[in-house]
Amino acid sequence: MKFPTLLRGPVARPIVLVHLEADNGRRMYSDVLIDTGSDVSLMPKAVAKNLKIDLAQFPEVVVNSAIGGECRYRRCDLTLELRRPPEVIRWHATIGFTERPMSYGILGTRGFFEFFRLAYDARAGFLTVEPNDSLPA
Repeated sequence: MKFPTLLRGPVARPIVLVHLEADNGRRMYSDVLIDTGSDVSLMPKAVAKNLKIDLAQFPEVVVNSAIGGECRYRRCDLTLELRRPPEVIRWHATIGFTERPMSYGILGTRGFFEFFRLAYDARAGFLTVEPNDSLPA
């Protein structure tokens, strides 16, 4: 599955549209940055609110940010989809929801890279995403 690089301001970034589905059946979509430097996949708390997820039932996790300081989040499982018609890739992942301001979500090692092989060609402006053997069929 091949995605074009998107411009956000003056910088081209590997940003893709991901479809999210909560256990309660609520669905939405959101832009996410594919981030090799992120250990976890994170979304802004507003996404959980839109999906009607009660985050209070999940324990808070604290990690240290690469740029300093702590990031607090609550994590729960979601179903995610990448779509490039006619292809659709679905998987289940644990996503953290944080109150920290975010321009878009982040797909990191846990929740994304553990399931996919990627090739990012910044010069050509494309990100190629393919499931690896750990993604259930």
